[in-house]
Amino acid sequence: MSKLDSGGGPLATMVDLYAATIVVPTSRDIEAVSQALDLQFDLRRRADRSIALDQFRYDDLHVIAKLGGKVAPSAVPKIVREREFEIQIKTGLQYAWWKATHDQIYKANSVTASAGARLKRLESGTRAAIESLDNQLSDLQGAAKLQFGLSDDNSEMRRLASAEALLLIWPTSRRPSDVLSFSRTIVRLAEMVDVPLEDLGAWLASTDMMDVVMQNQITPAGAVTICLVRYLKGQFSDRLSAAEASVLVTSEMIELCPELAALPQPCVSGP
Repeated sequence: MSKLDSGGGPLATMVDLYAATIVVPTSRDIEAVSQALDLQFDLRRRADRSIALDQFRYDDLHVIAKLGGKVAPSAVPKIVREREFEIQIKTGLQYAWWKATHDQIYKANSVTASAGARLKRLESGTRAAIESLDNQLSDLQGAAKLQFGLSDDNSEMRRLASAEALLLIWPTSRRPSDVLSFSRTIVRLAEMVDVPLEDLGAWLASTDMMDVVMQNQITPAGAVTICLVRYLKGQFSDRLSAAEASVLVTSEMIELCPELAALPQPCVSGP
Protein backbone atom coordinates (compact mmCIF):
# COMPACT_ATOMS: atom_id res chain seq x y z
CA MET A 1 0.00 0.00 0.00
CA SER A 2 2.90 2.33 0.67
CA LYS A 3 3.90 1.99 -3.00
CA LEU A 4 0.42 3.02 -4.10
CA ASP A 5 0.35 5.91 -1.65
CA SER A 6 3.69 7.18 -2.95
CA GLY A 7 2.64 7.01 -6.60
CA GLY A 8 4.30 3.67 -7.40
CA GLY A 9 1.78 2.98 -10.13
CA PRO A 10 -1.27 0.71 -10.55
CA LEU A 11 -1.14 -2.87 -9.27
CA ALA A 12 -1.37 -4.27 -12.80
CA THR A 13 2.02 -2.82 -13.78
CA MET A 14 3.84 -2.67 -10.44
CA VAL A 15 6.96 -4.79 -10.99
CA ASP A 16 7.75 -5.28 -7.31
CA LEU A 17 4.27 -6.41 -6.31
CA TYR A 18 5.75 -9.87 -6.86
CA ALA A 19 9.47 -10.02 -6.11
CA ALA A 20 12.25 -12.42 -5.24
CA THR A 21 15.72 -12.08 -3.76
CA ILE A 22 18.58 -14.42 -4.63
CA VAL A 23 21.56 -14.37 -2.26
CA VAL A 24 24.95 -15.51 -3.58
CA PRO A 25 28.26 -15.88 -1.68
CA THR A 26 30.20 -13.05 -3.39
CA SER A 27 30.08 -10.81 -6.45
CA ARG A 28 32.00 -13.49 -8.42
CA ASP A 29 28.82 -15.60 -8.38
CA ILE A 30 26.43 -12.99 -9.77
CA GLU A 31 27.17 -13.63 -13.46
CA ALA A 32 26.41 -17.37 -13.22
CA VAL A 33 23.05 -16.67 -11.55
CA SER A 34 22.24 -13.99 -14.12
CA GLN A 35 22.93 -16.46 -16.95
CA ALA A 36 20.73 -19.09 -15.30
CA LEU A 37 17.85 -16.61 -14.91
CA ASP A 38 18.20 -15.66 -18.57
CA LEU A 39 17.48 -19.29 -19.47
CA GLN A 40 14.26 -19.29 -17.46
CA PHE A 41 12.81 -15.82 -18.06
CA ASP A 42 12.77 -12.89 -20.45
CA LEU A 43 14.87 -10.31 -18.60
CA ARG A 44 15.61 -6.64 -18.72
CA ARG A 45 18.00 -4.96 -16.33
CA ARG A 46 16.61 -2.24 -14.12
CA ALA A 47 18.36 1.11 -14.45
CA ASP A 48 21.09 1.69 -11.88
CA ARG A 49 20.24 4.02 -9.05
CA SER A 50 21.59 7.52 -9.48
CA ILE A 51 24.62 8.07 -7.30
CA ALA A 52 27.35 10.67 -7.01
CA LEU A 53 30.72 9.82 -8.49
CA ASP A 54 32.48 10.20 -5.12
CA GLN A 55 30.19 7.67 -3.42
CA PHE A 56 30.57 3.90 -3.33
CA ARG A 57 27.83 2.13 -5.22
CA TYR A 58 28.30 -1.54 -4.17
CA ASP A 59 24.74 -2.06 -5.32
CA ASP A 60 22.87 -5.27 -5.92
CA LEU A 61 21.65 -6.30 -9.36
CA HIS A 62 17.98 -5.72 -10.10
CA VAL A 63 16.32 -7.35 -13.10
CA ILE A 64 12.75 -7.29 -14.33
CA ALA A 65 11.59 -10.74 -15.42
CA LYS A 66 8.62 -12.36 -17.09
CA LEU A 67 7.90 -15.81 -18.46
CA GLY A 68 7.34 -14.34 -21.93
CA GLY A 69 8.54 -16.61 -24.69
CA LYS A 70 10.16 -19.12 -22.31
CA VAL A 71 6.93 -21.07 -21.95
CA ALA A 72 4.46 -22.37 -24.52
CA PRO A 73 1.44 -20.05 -25.00
CA SER A 74 -0.85 -23.06 -24.71
CA ALA A 75 0.54 -23.88 -21.27
CA VAL A 76 0.24 -20.49 -19.54
CA PRO A 77 -2.30 -17.67 -20.09
CA LYS A 78 -0.98 -14.48 -21.66
CA ILE A 79 -1.75 -12.41 -18.55
CA VAL A 80 0.62 -14.67 -16.59
CA ARG A 81 3.30 -14.85 -19.31
CA GLU A 82 3.44 -11.06 -19.60
CA ARG A 83 3.30 -10.25 -15.86
CA GLU A 84 6.57 -8.60 -14.91
CA PHE A 85 8.19 -9.03 -11.52
CA GLU A 86 11.45 -8.00 -9.90
CA ILE A 87 14.40 -10.21 -8.99
CA GLN A 88 17.21 -8.84 -6.84
CA ILE A 89 20.57 -10.63 -6.82
CA LYS A 90 22.52 -9.77 -3.70
CA THR A 91 25.77 -11.00 -2.23
CA GLY A 92 25.64 -12.27 1.35
CA LEU A 93 27.19 -9.02 2.53
CA GLN A 94 24.73 -6.93 0.52
CA TYR A 95 21.82 -8.87 1.98
CA ALA A 96 23.09 -8.38 5.55
CA TRP A 97 23.64 -4.67 4.86
CA TRP A 98 20.13 -4.36 3.43
CA LYS A 99 18.52 -6.10 6.41
CA ALA A 100 20.43 -3.91 8.86
CA THR A 101 19.87 -0.52 7.22
CA HIS A 102 16.89 -0.65 4.85
CA ASP A 103 14.34 0.91 7.19
CA GLN A 104 16.73 3.54 8.53
CA ILE A 105 18.11 4.73 5.18
CA TYR A 106 15.42 4.08 2.57
CA LYS A 107 12.15 4.03 4.48
CA ALA A 108 12.62 6.83 6.99
CA ASN A 109 9.67 9.19 6.79
CA SER A 110 11.14 12.24 8.47
CA VAL A 111 14.73 13.12 9.32
CA THR A 112 16.36 16.49 9.66
CA ALA A 113 18.71 17.69 6.95
CA SER A 114 21.74 17.29 9.19
CA ALA A 115 20.71 13.80 10.28
CA GLY A 116 20.04 12.83 6.67
CA ALA A 117 23.48 14.04 5.59
CA ARG A 118 25.10 12.11 8.45
CA LEU A 119 23.24 8.94 7.44
CA LYS A 120 24.40 9.31 3.85
CA ARG A 121 28.04 9.78 4.89
CA LEU A 122 27.83 6.74 7.14
CA GLU A 123 26.16 4.75 4.37
CA SER A 124 28.87 5.63 1.85
CA GLY A 125 31.70 4.76 4.24
CA THR A 126 30.12 1.44 5.18
CA ARG A 127 29.54 0.55 1.54
CA ALA A 128 33.24 1.17 0.88
CA ALA A 129 34.23 -1.18 3.71
CA ILE A 130 31.77 -3.88 2.59
CA GLU A 131 32.88 -3.62 -1.02
CA SER A 132 36.50 -4.07 0.07
CA LEU A 133 35.58 -7.13 2.15
CA ASP A 134 33.60 -8.61 -0.74
CA ASN A 135 36.63 -8.20 -3.02
CA GLN A 136 38.77 -10.03 -0.48
CA LEU A 137 36.25 -12.89 -0.23
CA SER A 138 36.09 -13.08 -4.03
CA ASP A 139 39.88 -13.29 -4.19
CA LEU A 140 39.76 -16.05 -1.58
CA GLN A 141 37.33 -18.00 -3.78
CA GLY A 142 39.62 -17.53 -6.73
CA ALA A 143 42.62 -18.75 -4.77
CA ALA A 144 40.71 -21.85 -3.65
CA LYS A 145 39.80 -22.68 -7.26
CA LEU A 146 43.38 -22.17 -8.39
CA GLN A 147 44.35 -24.80 -5.84
CA PHE A 148 42.32 -27.29 -7.89
CA GLY A 149 44.10 -26.42 -11.11
CA LEU A 150 41.71 -23.79 -12.48
CA SER A 151 42.89 -20.54 -14.02
CA ASP A 152 41.34 -17.08 -14.20
CA ASP A 153 43.65 -16.22 -17.10
CA ASN A 154 41.60 -18.04 -19.74
CA SER A 155 38.01 -18.95 -20.53
CA GLU A 156 37.97 -22.15 -18.45
CA MET A 157 36.41 -20.41 -15.46
CA ARG A 158 33.66 -18.93 -17.62
CA ARG A 159 32.86 -22.32 -19.17
CA LEU A 160 32.75 -24.02 -15.77
CA ALA A 161 30.54 -21.26 -14.38
CA SER A 162 28.15 -21.66 -17.31
CA ALA A 163 28.01 -25.42 -16.74
CA GLU A 164 27.42 -24.94 -13.01
CA ALA A 165 24.61 -22.48 -13.77
CA LEU A 166 22.72 -25.29 -15.51
CA LEU A 167 22.18 -26.88 -12.08
CA LEU A 168 19.87 -24.04 -11.04
CA ILE A 169 17.17 -25.80 -13.06
CA TRP A 170 17.09 -28.48 -10.34
CA PRO A 171 16.31 -28.07 -6.62
CA THR A 172 19.31 -28.15 -4.29
CA SER A 173 18.45 -31.64 -3.06
CA ARG A 174 18.92 -33.09 -6.55
CA ARG A 175 22.19 -31.40 -7.45
CA PRO A 176 25.42 -33.44 -7.36
CA SER A 177 27.59 -33.12 -4.28
CA ASP A 178 30.70 -32.60 -6.44
CA VAL A 179 29.69 -29.59 -8.49
CA LEU A 180 33.17 -29.04 -9.90
CA SER A 181 33.31 -32.60 -11.27
CA PHE A 182 29.84 -32.18 -12.80
CA SER A 183 30.85 -28.89 -14.43
CA ARG A 184 34.03 -30.37 -15.90
CA THR A 185 32.10 -33.37 -17.26
CA ILE A 186 29.44 -31.19 -18.89
CA VAL A 187 32.01 -28.81 -20.40
CA ARG A 188 33.94 -31.75 -21.87
CA LEU A 189 30.76 -33.40 -23.21
CA ALA A 190 29.52 -30.17 -24.80
CA GLU A 191 32.90 -29.63 -26.44
CA MET A 192 33.04 -33.20 -27.77
CA VAL A 193 29.66 -32.91 -29.48
CA ASP A 194 30.28 -29.29 -30.50
CA VAL A 195 27.34 -27.68 -28.70
CA PRO A 196 27.70 -24.23 -27.04
CA LEU A 197 26.78 -24.26 -23.36
CA GLU A 198 24.33 -21.42 -24.03
CA ASP A 199 22.41 -23.61 -26.49
CA LEU A 200 22.51 -26.55 -24.09
CA GLY A 201 21.06 -24.37 -21.33
CA ALA A 202 18.23 -23.17 -23.56
CA TRP A 203 17.40 -26.73 -24.59
CA LEU A 204 17.37 -27.96 -20.99
CA ALA A 205 15.04 -25.16 -19.94
CA SER A 206 12.58 -25.78 -22.78
CA THR A 207 9.17 -27.33 -22.22
CA ASP A 208 10.27 -30.33 -24.32
CA MET A 209 12.69 -31.35 -21.56
CA MET A 210 10.40 -30.92 -18.56
CA ASP A 211 9.44 -34.63 -18.56
CA VAL A 212 13.14 -35.48 -18.06
CA VAL A 213 14.14 -32.71 -15.65
CA MET A 214 11.24 -33.56 -13.31
CA GLN A 215 12.20 -37.24 -13.02
CA ASN A 216 13.88 -37.94 -9.68
CA GLN A 217 15.63 -41.05 -10.99
CA ILE A 218 17.42 -39.08 -13.73
CA THR A 219 20.52 -37.22 -12.56
CA PRO A 220 21.33 -33.77 -13.97
CA ALA A 221 24.19 -35.32 -15.97
CA GLY A 222 21.81 -37.94 -17.33
CA ALA A 223 19.31 -35.24 -18.27
CA VAL A 224 22.06 -33.39 -20.16
CA THR A 225 22.84 -36.56 -22.14
CA ILE A 226 19.17 -37.11 -23.00
CA CYS A 227 18.85 -33.46 -23.99
CA LEU A 228 21.79 -33.71 -26.40
CA VAL A 229 20.45 -36.92 -27.94
CA ARG A 230 17.01 -35.40 -28.49
CA TYR A 231 18.31 -32.25 -30.12
CA LEU A 232 21.27 -33.63 -32.05
CA LYS A 233 19.55 -36.89 -33.00
CA GLY A 234 21.89 -39.11 -35.03
CA GLN A 235 24.69 -36.57 -34.90
CA PHE A 236 25.18 -37.25 -31.19
CA SER A 237 26.61 -40.76 -31.62
CA ASP A 238 28.61 -39.69 -34.68
CA ARG A 239 30.29 -36.87 -32.77
CA LEU A 240 30.94 -39.06 -29.73
CA SER A 241 32.51 -41.73 -31.92
CA ALA A 242 34.68 -39.13 -33.64
CA ALA A 243 35.89 -37.96 -30.21
CA GLU A 244 36.44 -41.60 -29.12
CA ALA A 245 34.32 -40.91 -26.05
CA SER A 246 31.45 -42.57 -24.22
CA VAL A 247 28.60 -41.58 -21.90
CA LEU A 248 26.92 -43.31 -18.99
CA VAL A 249 23.56 -44.80 -19.98
CA THR A 250 21.12 -46.32 -17.47
CA SER A 251 17.90 -48.23 -17.97
CA GLU A 252 15.96 -45.28 -16.53
CA MET A 253 17.49 -43.00 -19.16
CA ILE A 254 16.61 -45.44 -21.97
CA GLU A 255 13.01 -45.57 -20.72
CA LEU A 256 12.69 -41.83 -21.26
CA CYS A 257 14.89 -41.69 -24.36
CA PRO A 258 14.76 -44.98 -26.35
CA GLU A 259 17.26 -43.54 -28.86
CA LEU A 260 19.97 -44.21 -26.26
CA ALA A 261 19.52 -47.95 -26.73
CA ALA A 262 20.58 -47.55 -30.35
CA LEU A 263 23.93 -45.92 -29.55
CA PRO A 264 26.88 -48.01 -30.79
CA GLN A 265 28.65 -49.84 -27.96
CA PRO A 266 31.82 -47.69 -27.97
CA CYS A 267 29.62 -44.70 -27.08
CA VAL A 268 28.09 -46.35 -24.00
CA SER A 269 29.45 -46.97 -20.52
CA GLY A 270 27.70 -48.26 -17.45
CA PRO A 271 24.66 -50.56 -17.27
